Amino acid sequence: MPGNAQYCLSQRPWLLTRMNNSLVLILSLLAFRLPHYFTAARALAGKGAACGICSLASLGPLFLGPALRAALAARPGGCVLPSRPEGHRPKAEIKKEAVVMLKGNIQKGYRMRVGVDIDNTVANLNEELVRRYNVSLEVYPSPNLPVGFFSTQEGLELLAQAKPLPGAAEVLRSLSRAGYEILYITSRPVLAISFTREWLKAWGFPRGGIVFVPRGFKKVFAGCYGIDIFFEDDPGEALGLQEVGTRVYMLEWPYNSNVEGVRIQRFSSWEEIEGCIDCFSQYRMVL
Repeated sequence: MPGNAQYCLSQRPWLLTRMNNSLVLILSLLAFRLPHYFTAARALAGKGAACGICSLASLGPLFLGPALRAALAARPGGCVLPSRPEGHRPKAEIKKEAVVMLKGNIQKGYRMRVGVDIDNTVANLNEELVRRYNVSLEVYPSPNLPVGFFSTQEGLELLAQAKPLPGAAEVLRSLSRAGYEILYITSRPVLAISFTREWLKAWGFPRGGIVFVPRGFKKVFAGCYGIDIFFEDDPGEALGLQEVGTRVYMLEWPYNSNVEGVRIQRFSSWEEIEGCIDCFSQYRMVL
């Protein structure tokens, strides 16, 4: 039996898919982080306008070392960033520092970021799955579908033919007009990128970045990029997102009926969200 890498990948296509998904996640994080890093560098060099907290709050420890953080904090009119904790600190002190930083975010024109899952959050894929394959909606992911189904030709066609959920495009357009940054964050296979973009445009969804991440890694991207609000249906993803401080709005389906959390709010239709748009700005202050 050959022992080379080519044989290994040809006999295990799922391994290649997993490698591709991991590479896409890394490239997505870099693509969204690097512009903010260069914004910080220009500000420190005094070549541009004073950098706002909106450009740096999401960088975290990956790009902001102690020296850069200290320089930013000392710069007049620059960003105010909390220092890294050393040892155990009282919760009241940490909360007070965070509140001060978040108030500074708002005063400097912080633009809230909204993450939007696609399948069964804005696209009604479940309806087609039940109609074509009699899939049960009590368990997620459905055991009736083979692993890698949505990477097949049949699965890709199903994704492309899904209909939008009523009111989803209208609500997201309202958020976009109000100044929110919309990001579509999906666990679809990367093969779906072209028709996913066309699908969103054809059904009237607002423009926004499309990020492909493996299932279970949405919390990683949300934590790194600073997603404030996330619309999701996957119970596992919702629980992970709230762990990184993201406010989750979870569309109700039978498979997520038992999921609860302090940062998870359920909704049965997008019409319910319309009345909450003006209230979203307060969530960056909720700790």
